[in-house]
Amino acid sequence: MQSQRVMNINSWPLLDRLLLNLELTMKNQHKKYGAIALLLFAMPFLGSESAGGPAVTSVGAPGDEGVVAVFMEGLIDPWQDLSVGIGVDGILASVSVERGDFIKLGDEIASLESSVEEASLQAAEVRARLAKIRADRSRQLYERGAVTQQELDESLAEEELSALNVKIAAATLARMTIKSPVDGVVIERLVSPGELVSRTSGGALVRLAEIDPLKIDVIAPLAMFGKIKSGQSAMVTPEEPIGGSYEAEVYVVDPLVDSASGTFRIRLSLPNPDGLVPSGVRCRVQF
Repeated sequence: MQSQRVMNINSWPLLDRLLLNLELTMKNQHKKYGAIALLLFAMPFLGSESAGGPAVTSVGAPGDEGVVAVFMEGLIDPWQDLSVGIGVDGILASVSVERGDFIKLGDEIASLESSVEEASLQAAEVRARLAKIRADRSRQLYERGAVTQQELDESLAEEELSALNVKIAAATLARMTIKSPVDGVVIERLVSPGELVSRTSGGALVRLAEIDPLKIDVIAPLAMFGKIKSGQSAMVTPEEPIGGSYEAEVYVVDPLVDSASGTFRIRLSLPNPDGLVPSGVRCRVQF
């Protein structure tokens, strides 16, 4: 007596399950009913291999062996979302931005009260000028033999140290003005003039979002691993009512696969010079 083999098709890949179901259906039903049965069987799996899995749709022409296009669901986010802070403690003299303002790299965000630092810079500059005069005079006296080599060296060293003190005072004063590290938009202002801010309390003044370019993260199934490369182009369609179609570029493909979900991450860079595409919306990515 020939034994029967029991197969657990739930562990099969989605495509194999679809093909088996179609084969069994076509043996017992009319062709059109077989197609309907296949559609009903496939509906729970469209968009994801399993509950919570990545949404993937493959489109191919009838009879073609290869896939014409692969669509995946993604999320559009700012390229960077960063908190801009301070490097010194102080009292805010002014805040130059408001929520929603677009700013450029190097634009002033805020400034601290800096009267002491300004005076320190002026004092350092005066000492540097005096040190230069002394050094010049020592050079002349040395040529005449009126001072020793050691006295000349000390004058030259004092001149050099005074110049360095000017640079230190200027750098300290510059730190009292906080400038934008990126081109972006202010998404939150956290302080107001007159407040005491310190590094120990976090010192964040504003939150900025860099929105040109935007980034798109896509969670892809293991079956796509190795098929998508860095530098590859893709077409991005944001959800309605944004809509439209934009060309993006694969920025990085994670070399690690999440063993629990059988997925890996793909990140794309989407140019957004005119700010037409908002961040925080879902999109469809066609590879």
